[in-house]
Amino acid sequence: MRLLTFLFILCASRSFGQDYIITIKGDSLTGSVKFVSYDLLDKVQISNDKKKILTALQVREVKLNGETYKPQRSGNAIRFMKVIKSGYLSLFAFKPENQNLYDGRMLIKLDGKAMEAPNLGFKKAMSDFLGDCETVAEKIKSGEFGRKNLGGIIDAYNNCINEKTKALSKESTFLETSKDKLAAIVALKSKIEKTTDSKSKDAIDLLSDMETKVKKGETVANYQIETLKSLLSSVPEVAKELEQVLSLLK
Repeated sequence: MRLLTFLFILCASRSFGQDYIITIKGDSLTGSVKFVSYDLLDKVQISNDKKKILTALQVREVKLNGETYKPQRSGNAIRFMKVIKSGYLSLFAFKPENQNLYDGRMLIKLDGKAMEAPNLGFKKAMSDFLGDCETVAEKIKSGEFGRKNLGGIIDAYNNCINEKTKALSKESTFLETSKDKLAAIVALKSKIEKTTDSKSKDAIDLLSDMETKVKKGETVANYQIETLKSLLSSVPEVAKELEQVLSLLK
């Protein structure tokens, strides 16, 4: 019975986690943690073998009673705010002036733009703040998303930003790949023009068609690739440039 009780307490303590502080330098300090100052620069105390007090400028993260706190700017002050949701857009709880409860809500983007979640003028303030995601902004304006659905708004906005980021990354990759393909095609055409092979004109015409397709983002057909290989198989002078084009068009 005692063994079962001990194991239960051990599991419970592990699942709840130990309080700790992660400093701005990346050091992890464990012990008894409490916030001890609420002036313009919040401070936190950690006690183990001895007590140590750190300012919000020295701390990256605080774990206290299973909750995570991070230093965030609020006007002229830097406060330890409780993390509610994390992402490109994060939601933090903070203590409004002259209050002891974390009743305030602060929205902070990864680029540093921040806004206290408004009670009055919610639709306009929020739709303007999240205007870089048109679908979410429109749902706020229409009333489909309201202040009571703050968590849902943040999830929808972060999903929107993630999709936009993926699309931009894909477009960037496509442009970079297309740039390489076009450069290889131009180099091969230039090399062919210096040869006297009878099939050079047909090869150049074929490469021009491939160039057009690459610019439009279209796929170059396999039969065109095979035809190009056949046309230039007997022209050793362009073998290197041909291999480069073929490898990029696969």
